[in-house]
Amino acid sequence: MFDRISLTIRNFDRQVWLIFVGMLISTTGTSMIWPYQTVYASEKLHLPLAEITTLLSISAFSTMTSSFLFSPLIDRMGRKWMMVGGLLLHAFSLILLSRAGTYWDFFFLMGLNGLAGPIYRIGADAMMSDLVPPEQRIDGYALLRLSNNMGIAVGPMIASLLITQSFTPVFYGGAAGLSIYALMMACFGRETLPAHFKLSLLTQRSEHPDERFGGFLRLAKDNVFMSFLVSFTLVQFCAVMIWQLMPIFAMQYFHIPKNQYGFLPTTNALMVVFLQVIVTAISRQFAPLPMIALGSLLYAVAVGGVAFSRIFPHFWLVMVVMTSGELLLMPTASTFIANLAPADMRGRYMGLFNLSWSLAGIVAPLLGGISSDRFGIQVPWIAAMLIGSVAALSFLIWHFRNRSGAAKLKLQMLD
Repeated sequence: MFDRISLTIRNFDRQVWLIFVGMLISTTGTSMIWPYQTVYASEKLHLPLAEITTLLSISAFSTMTSSFLFSPLIDRMGRKWMMVGGLLLHAFSLILLSRAGTYWDFFFLMGLNGLAGPIYRIGADAMMSDLVPPEQRIDGYALLRLSNNMGIAVGPMIASLLITQSFTPVFYGGAAGLSIYALMMACFGRETLPAHFKLSLLTQRSEHPDERFGGFLRLAKDNVFMSFLVSFTLVQFCAVMIWQLMPIFAMQYFHIPKNQYGFLPTTNALMVVFLQVIVTAISRQFAPLPMIALGSLLYAVAVGGVAFSRIFPHFWLVMVVMTSGELLLMPTASTFIANLAPADMRGRYMGLFNLSWSLAGIVAPLLGGISSDRFGIQVPWIAAMLIGSVAALSFLIWHFRNRSGAAKLKLQMLD
């Protein structure tokens, strides 16, 4: 098993390693910020949780809008320069966010931040699909997750040392990481979109009527993909609750220190760094949908556990359970979508796949904040647990109803 993984990784295109290193650097910077983003806004504005969560929702709405606007351009104009532009725009938004002082400052700048973030992530996912053949994609996406989480392991630890004095250095650190990745891609990256798919801004695809509206009509007719997207969005609802609302829940209601809380994302990252390759090697031996269902169930158990957490070890255990689900879920789901996507629509498939986080990010903070203020702090976590359980059940039912198609996908991931 490990010989096969080692051979696969050695055979990856050099540009895979450029993405790996760039993501490591940029994620180290941005992960200094996002675990504390809601706390930063709350301390600056001194507003109720329900109003603070509207800022998270506008960020998620901007992310969703970005996926629709830019994923067609990534499929038509290319991956490289869209990624470079997205990285620089994201860096600029972080510098401005460090100076925000009013609700409307945060409203505009978190919207800009949400707009920029997906551009380079969708580009990287599509570029990986271009560079790696189908039978190696699950290893490729596992490698990207490894890089991402190595950055997450380091970033919050650095932030925990700086954040007790001021939030400003962590915003500049995030901007620096994104700018370095942009420079690396601009200087050393090459375009991977096949030349016969590349169009100018003014060119239209008149040969296919479904290319209107950015080509999303074609994608909407893929019933397998759309069904998957609905269920996956329910799982992301649980993830958004843990990543965005649990910091406030732990720090404000149960007085977990900021520097101590920083070890939770670090735990998540270290588990991925040391366990992802092993878990992926085992899970690829099984049909993808049961593995996705099991991962979704672990998300549901984790988010339900937050309702009963009171001290740091409780929150740490929640993170361990959620990460166990993440190890099973994310590379398998990314590979599932990459193998469904036609070569000329990889950016759009990956864009809508990433959109699941945005859709959940619009709804989860608002419902979580309002229900917590009105009905009690445990209510949103119990509700999220039920939502995650429904998602897990839907994946399992879908597997048993489509065993022949699931078997083909399993073979494709094993080849």
